[in-house]
Amino acid sequence: MWDSTTKMAKLITNGIESKDVNVRLMNTRKCHRSDIITQVMEAGAIVVVGSPTLNNNIFPVIYDIMTYIKGLRPKNKIAAAFGSYGWSGEAVKILNKKFLEMKLDVIDDGLRVQYVPNENDLNKCFDLGVKIAETLKEKLL
Repeated sequence: MWDSTTKMAKLITNGIESKDVNVRLMNTRKCHRSDIITQVMEAGAIVVVGSPTLNNNIFPVIYDIMTYIKGLRPKNKIAAAFGSYGWSGEAVKILNKKFLEMKLDVIDDGLRVQYVPNENDLNKCFDLGVKIAETLKEKLL
């Protein structure tokens, strides 16, 4: 609605890149789900998913992609969720539950931002990206 999740994703990406880890930001509005799934399955060890909360749930296209990923049973992936919300903010909790069902290594409780992220929120996004990159590097050692 306010591009909040997109803003968050860009800062998380910047945090990951700051640690010299390659990352590919994929927008579900612009990328076909098969292309997203291919990248997820080929990724070294990471799945990061962002979703706004819509009607107390994750965004429908994210639900579709998560269902597709779950069916492929990815192995050795770390996971982190983030999202924006207006009222209730269940998306991050739902994503974390789905990650655990897939036996992914959830490395963070998730980052939730109400409405549009402010400077402090964006700093937290960058820091989450750094944490993701550092965890990935440790896992690959």
